[in-house]
Amino acid sequence: VIRSGTKFITNWFRKPTWSGRYINFYSNHPLKYKINTIYNLVDHAILLSDDCFKQENIKLVYDTLM
Repeated sequence: VIRSGTKFITNWFRKPTWSGRYINFYSNHPLKYKINTIYNLVDHAILLSDDCFKQENIKLVYDTLM
């Protein structure tokens, strides 16, 4: 969180222990779990960050999932 005058600028926080590992698409988990994982990552990248950080966070999600 960054305070800029009367406005707060937020970015998606990831713990230092964040590994970037998620369910493998080819695993034997239900498809809805895999789709929901992607949905939640994109949701966090867009909704929890200010506009100035969105592209960086979306790229992070893309790089993590590819």
